[in-house]
Amino acid sequence: MASKTTLKAKNLETLGAERLAGLLIEISTGSAVAKRRLRLELAGAQSPKEAGREVAKRLTSIAWARSFVTWKNRKPLVTDLESQLRAIREQIAPADPTEALALTWRFMQVATPLFERCDDSSGIVIGVFHDACALLGEIALAAGAPPEALADAAVETLRENGYGQYDGLIGIFTPALGAEGLAV
Repeated sequence: MASKTTLKAKNLETLGAERLAGLLIEISTGSAVAKRRLRLELAGAQSPKEAGREVAKRLTSIAWARSFVTWKNRKPLVTDLESQLRAIREQIAPADPTEALALTWRFMQVATPLFERCDDSSGIVIGVFHDACALLGEIALAAGAPPEALADAAVETLRENGYGQYDGLIGIFTPALGAEGLAV
């Protein structure tokens, strides 16, 4: 039988919401990544639109940042990017696929300014963008994006594929493009 002090959701639930909230505040003190994650969850609890605003704000901050990302501070960046992507996939896309599609395009546009100041010799950061590219295809299909507009956007973005962030985009978009979009 598992101990009642084993860290798992069921055991933590026994602490109650008030105590858990206090612990989260305490644990997140000094951790910008944890605070951003909590803010994102709070925004998502309000509405998908609020979560979208929070994601858009964070993507702008990442794109405009100027500090170099070394191997030492790459992990928090990856965690942050994955949190933004998870919010798009889980909180925004089910309620508003059109907004999620716009946010995923915006996410992908962060790649170029980020890679200009990032050491990604391990390939971890590009992996997040490949996941986002795959999500772009899923959401484009769910949003019912017009095939011609999607094809035009794909061609335009492939011209800006300097870091390989859009590798495989045509194959990913094939279901959403259909015969009409592929003919463009």
